[in-house]
Amino acid sequence: MKKILVTLFVMFLAVSASFALEMSAGGGIVYGYQTIKIEFDGALSALDETQTSDGFGVFGYFDATYAMVSVGYHAGEHTGFLDSSIVGKYPIKLGKCAVFPMAGAGYARAVKTESGKSKDDSSNFYLKGGIGGDIPVTQKLYIRPTASFIYNLDNKYVKDLKDDFDAKVTNYVFEFTAALGYKL
Repeated sequence: MKKILVTLFVMFLAVSASFALEMSAGGGIVYGYQTIKIEFDGALSALDETQTSDGFGVFGYFDATYAMVSVGYHAGEHTGFLDSSIVGKYPIKLGKCAVFPMAGAGYARAVKTESGKSKDDSSNFYLKGGIGGDIPVTQKLYIRPTASFIYNLDNKYVKDLKDDFDAKVTNYVFEFTAALGYKL
């Protein structure tokens, strides 16, 4: 009987808390600037190279006050990615506007590549952190700009570089988005 009461109490809290959350959905555009730094010092040669590229894309998101889930597509010079992420955020009210720090993780799945690497070699998990804000346009409609730093975790291509050449590879992205959201 105790287990049933505890289960019902937890379910009651979970359901009542979900109604207290502000939920919204929206979509927008994204710009990203990626830097890949490769360093190795071999017996016959050494390399210290930095590659940069940028890309644009579109995305949609669902927001529930303290968490945001997004799915989108972005393309750079040689590769197009289907991207999905989940971030936790903590909104801070500043008058009618809100500012929020955010942190989370995601997965970028390569769906198009012209670089000679396979799609599986180019896909990767990443860690994401940044800041964003909600600027109301009407009672239900708002603009959401964000700026974030993304640290790409090693994919197969990077792991092979590290294993074959004892290389040090650093791969990160600065990402800026502009979205239009609607409070549900």
